[in-house]
Order: sequence, then structure tokens, then C-alpha cells
Amino acid sequence: MLQICVLAYNSVLHDARVLKEADSLAKFGYDVTVLGFGDNRATPGIYARPSGASVQLLSTKPEILNSSPQQVASRLPRMVVRGIIGALAAGLLYLLGVLALYISGSKYSLLLMLPVISLIGAIALVGELRIKQAAKRISRMVGRMAGKLLKPFLRIAKRHLGNRIKQRILANAAIELRPGIIHCHDLMTLPAGQYVKAHCGAKLVWDAHEIYEEVAQSDKAARRRSRRIMRMNQKGVDAFITINDSIAGFYADKYPFLPPAVIVKNATMPIAPFNYDGRLHAKANLPRNQRIALYQGGFAEKRGLRKLVAAAEFLNPSWTLVMMGWGRLEETLRQISADVANRTSERTLPSVVFLPPSPQAELHLWTAGAEVGLIPYERTGLNHLYCTPNKLWEYPNAGVPILCSPLIEMSKVITKHGVGWLLPDDPAPEAIAGRINCLTESALATARSACRTYVATDNWTVYERRLAILYDALASNAARASCCQVDTG
Repeated sequence: MLQICVLAYNSVLHDARVLKEADSLAKFGYDVTVLGFGDNRATPGIYARPSGASVQLLSTKPEILNSSPQQVASRLPRMVVRGIIGALAAGLLYLLGVLALYISGSKYSLLLMLPVISLIGAIALVGELRIKQAAKRISRMVGRMAGKLLKPFLRIAKRHLGNRIKQRILANAAIELRPGIIHCHDLMTLPAGQYVKAHCGAKLVWDAHEIYEEVAQSDKAARRRSRRIMRMNQKGVDAFITINDSIAGFYADKYPFLPPAVIVKNATMPIAPFNYDGRLHAKANLPRNQRIALYQGGFAEKRGLRKLVAAAEFLNPSWTLVMMGWGRLEETLRQISADVANRTSERTLPSVVFLPPSPQAELHLWTAGAEVGLIPYERTGLNHLYCTPNKLWEYPNAGVPILCSPLIEMSKVITKHGVGWLLPDDPAPEAIAGRINCLTESALATARSACRTYVATDNWTVYERRLAILYDALASNAARASCCQVDTG
């Protein structure tokens, strides 16, 4: 059985695309191991999938990866002082040795050496204590200044070192598996995949979920790093997968050494019809007749979430916005929600409710409680312009129509399949709320029917067949290469 090693740069268990592909490859008869990293949402360890695939979450042990730039800066003075202490101690020992040789010829050498040793020891002990005390004072004072002055440089250095360490951890774990095919998700696993390929002779599949040099949340340094990684690694890719035609076109123009793209969309596995059990309303403490406008996913910048939460102020009382997810922006969004609550205190039911993310396997059961699913991403760079997030299938799969930004690829789905409606370009909070408020039961019913047709024709079974064809070809090539090596040996 051909061993496939899948590399991911996250905790995997919440990554729908990685899990779907791993499960499909296991179903096709491959031995699949997914390597990722443990975090505060999933502890390091081995997780067996019902499909037979295995997920192994690795630990990033180096303490520096968990330290803030200020913490790193505060350690620098102590590190310098400890170095000085070590040098002084070595010098004292050297002088002691020279002195011992000088007086060794005297019959009183032992008597002379005892006070000298005691004196030197006392000086060293007092000096070390004084230096340690000084080190603490210096580290507190200098650490504060260094934290401010060196913060940008330390952040870059930590990120660079952290990426190198994590890539090497992934690569070493993968090499132990001796895979025939190495499947790299996203950009940061690609250098590790190339390292594994060089050591094992494995075929390398690169799965691009985004345009990494155009990610909305990244800075200029991150974009330069992404372009550099692509230029260095494009020639080593044996098969290339991405999520839609627009992104495939970008990579074909920008990185011509990549193989032609195989389009594997972020579609969901179709589910059998089911009855909503009320769990979303119960968790949100809302009556079943309250209409829910749902956002599910990461709370990240450039996704229009500030405006979305602010829009809750203008929703009709029959609607509540439910934010189901997690992310760095959560505290900011909760503060906006608190301000909205103060201005809408006359409402009987809350205008905004925050809920934690659901397990991936239960996502459709929660989503089904919404009247409309929201994707209000901002038009910031090509990555958003061409994006087709999982939500574009997850909402309709639960029978929930979509209200989304008029970005190119999402607009294609909405207009072609009739599964929802488009927001205006760069809408104000009032405009977002107005679009939700005007959704009639008739319009919602029509869109729900379109959702069922859409997921019946555009679902994961369509794209896993493409994955099967690609992997069968790679496996055949790997087998032929292995036979040739045996024959020539």
C-alpha cells in the first residue's frame, strides 16, 4: 500500500479541506498520515479517523516559539551578564592554575594555596551575587527599552526561526514514514515537502488554498517571503491542486514552472435530509421563531466583521445576528456588540450573540438553524477577490441561503445557482441590515430549493474523483520509477 504523508501547518482537526482529502485518499486505498501541530484547540497526539486515515499532531517544543518579543528582549541582558560571569570564572580558574604551578615547588605550597583559594572563591562568590543582582536590575530596565526598540526585529526573527523549526519538525516526522507521495497544504509546508522529496524520492503534491502573496491580513514582509518561497520551490512540484479557476490562472501566469492545476473546490460531502433539532437557537438562548443571520468561521481582519456586527443595531427585532467562531478579532467584535446592545436596549431579544465554533462533523446540524448565512468579505487584494471559502458550500449543504460580498468567484456561484443574494460593494452597516431585513419568506424558500439542487450537483464527490485520478497517475509513475530502480540495480 502506497504511503501518503500529508503536511499541514495547523492543528488539522478543524480544517475541513485537509480532512476531506485525507479521508477520500484513505477510501481510495492509500495509507494516509496527516502531520500537523498541536495547539490550544487540539493537543499533540495521534487521532484516528473513521476513514482509516491517521492525524498526528506534533509538538513545537522550543520555548522561544511561545515567547512574546518583549519576553525575548528581557532575556537579552541576562544572557549577556551570564556570559560575562562565565568568562570571569574561567579567568579566575586560569589564574589559580598558574599560581598553583608557581608555588608548587615550595614546601609551604599547600598552606599558601589554601588562603589564596579561599580568597579567590570569596571574590568569585561575592562578585557573582553582585553581578546576578545587577543582572536582574539591568534586565528589568533594559528589557523594557529593548522590548520597545527591538520589538519589530524580534518579531521577524522569532517568526523566521519559528517557521524554520516547525518546517524541520514536519520534515523529520515525514521522513520517518518514508512516503511515496508527500502532499503539502498551503505555502509554509512546501519547503518541508521539498526536503522530504530530496531525502525519500517522493512525489510532491502542492495544494494551494489561497494566493499567499495576496492574503489580506499579511504585511509586505510576509508577501515578499511568500513570493520567495514560490520562486524557490515551484520547479520541484510534481502535481498542483488549487480551489478555483481564477486562482489557477494567477499561478499559471505568475509561476510558469508549476504543473497545470487540478481544480479541487472546497465543496462539502452531501448529506441526507434531516430535521433541525433547535440546537442553534437553544445555545443562543433564542426562541425557535426568532430569525438568525449566521456568520460561522474565523474572526479575522478584512472579512467585514466590524461592519457586520455594527449592522446588528439596524436589524428588525425579528432578526438576531449569531457570530459562531473564534479568532483574534473576537474581543474587538464583542466590544462593538456591547455598544450596539447599549443603543438597542429596548429590544426584547439580543441583536448579537457570540457562540464558540462547533465540531466539523456537526457543523450542518448547527447551521440549519439559520435563515441566511453571511460571507461579508472585503475587496482587499486578489486573494479575497477570487476566494471560494468553505462557507460557500457549508451554508447551502444545511439548506441555508447565502448573503455575500460581490467578489468574482462568489458572485459566479450566487448568480449561476441562485442560492442567495449579493451585498453592495463596501456596504455601510445600515445597508447590510437593510439587505437582511428585506428577505421575505418567499425569497428564502426559493433560495432554499436552489441550495438543494446546488449541493446535489456540486459537492465533494465530484472533486474527490479528480483527486483519485491524479493520485492514481502519481502512484503509477512512482511504481514505474521503483521498478526501474530495481531493474538497474
